[in-house]
Amino acid sequence: LPCPPSPPALPVKSRGPSSPVAAQQCRRAFPRLRVHQKVNPQRYYYHADRLGVIILQDAVQYFNDTSNDYHNDTVQLWLDDFAAMIKTTGNHPCVLQYQPFNEDDCWQLFDVPAVVRLGRALDPSRLFDVDSGGRTPHNLGLGDVMDLHYYPAPGDLHPTASQYAMIGEFGG
Repeated sequence: LPCPPSPPALPVKSRGPSSPVAAQQCRRAFPRLRVHQKVNPQRYYYHADRLGVIILQDAVQYFNDTSNDYHNDTVQLWLDDFAAMIKTTGNHPCVLQYQPFNEDDCWQLFDVPAVVRLGRALDPSRLFDVDSGGRTPHNLGLGDVMDLHYYPAPGDLHPTASQYAMIGEFGG
């Protein structure tokens, strides 16, 4: 959902998304977008709210290789950023769920149940996808989503008794 930087930059006719692809997605009932490992400006969420687009919100990731010792010093910074993300996007109805981790990146550095408890305490109204595309954290049964990534074609997912099934990524 590419958004212009200011109201005067909005398309006059539609006052909608500035990208023809995003506009087509809205018209063709593909109203789900994953905000992948970043947080967008408030204008982005405003337009998603206005257009009825569902946002799956990833936490910002700045860990790739968990073998480096310096990561342990930045865990609290990540937790602070995670909390700030929830606080700044939580007033937007477009945000359906939060995703703290991605594809088994860095969750090993954290007390995963504590991260989920923190997220749920800050916003008990949203779903939590503990690790988008990851496998091990989903097996802990902490989140609401069994979200796997398949390349190149979508795979066959099976929900559990406590988690809905979602293909978070495919293609590529």
